[in-house]
Amino acid sequence: IYLFALILPYIFWVISDQSAEVNPTFMNFFGGVFMLQDLGRYPGVIIKTFYNSPLWSISYEWFFYLFYLPLLKFKPNYSILLKGLLFSLLGLVTFYLINNKISMTALYFIIWIIGADIAESFLKYSKYTFKIFFKHILILTFFVLFFICQVNFDKKIIFAFYPFIQLYHFFVTLFFIICLYFLQKLNYFSNIRETKSVTFFSNISYSLYAIHYPICISFSQIFFKQEIVGLNSFVFGLMV
Repeated sequence: IYLFALILPYIFWVISDQSAEVNPTFMNFFGGVFMLQDLGRYPGVIIKTFYNSPLWSISYEWFFYLFYLPLLKFKPNYSILLKGLLFSLLGLVTFYLINNKISMTALYFIIWIIGADIAESFLKYSKYTFKIFFKHILILTFFVLFFICQVNFDKKIIFAFYPFIQLYHFFVTLFFIICLYFLQKLNYFSNIRETKSVTFFSNISYSLYAIHYPICISFSQIFFKQEIVGLNSFVFGLMV
């Protein structure tokens, strides 16, 4: 599915009016195959995504899995949450020394680890315990405050670009973590049942996410002679 999602933008680019802002190159495809693509919203990006912006997140997910097992086996036997925090702090420091994608991905690793830690809490205790929740809040609050300070010290702030985008990501994660905990306290999740429709969409959700964007952009250019962006692009892509 991933390779199809990687090739699909080139197919649509050929059959459309080829009006992408940046023409595709071998490096775009090569970087995508080796999961090096990113949106280009911070210094140090190696390869920018071409015609399929959502693939940036799959690159991060790929590296998170590569990071996870070595950290899990790494001595000493600290908790994976602590190892993940130290690894992300290392990514933060090294990114400031040398702007690069690997360090930025390592910085985001703590968000992924927190998600895994929540899942483990549900498996062990059948709930998201306050002790684990409090640890997550402290960690995310630290990163939010750090990026708030950086945004304040930065003279030129551009929304959706570094460092504002990092503040946005960590803040949104913090917000949803808090919502998750209190929704659990209200027994919200006990009312959710696995139905055929839920199962169906969960099985195809990755495919929809991976291919909707190039479909949206191409069809909007063909039929509307302009690109549909933002939330409208997601809705339009799903409709197509």
